[in-house]
Amino acid sequence: MPWTTQRLLVEAIAARPEDPLIGLDAVKELSPQSLGSFREICPRVGILFVSEDECPVEREDELWTLAGNGLDRIAHKRSDRGGFLFDLDRRDRQEWTPRPATVVDTTGAGDAFAGGVLAGRLLGDDWPRGPRARSGERQRP
Repeated sequence: MPWTTQRLLVEAIAARPEDPLIGLDAVKELSPQSLGSFREICPRVGILFVSEDECPVEREDELWTLAGNGLDRIAHKRSDRGGFLFDLDRRDRQEWTPRPATVVDTTGAGDAFAGGVLAGRLLGDDWPRGPRARSGERQRP
């Protein structure tokens, strides 16, 4: 989905009176040139999901610059190597490790992970320490 469309959707959802939890999966590279557009949308986002394609590990320090103004959590996905969960308010960074699995098809894996993190958050997990957030899955009660 194009960045401009994502921005419009975030603005429309954020305007709702029930104060929704919004997760945004970045679709463009986090770079010095794009930081301004990230800073523009992040105040309305609760959790930002970025992959190594969008922010290589060597530029991870740039993620901390997005702290404040509403955005308080970032999930930095590293594919089959797990990733890092940033709690920007606490200035905390937790690594998560992948679960062993026989992978048949990775289509939708990032969406499933984001859904698990958001479900855990809505169910009260102490993110990033909650079990659903760490595993990226929604477990049945």
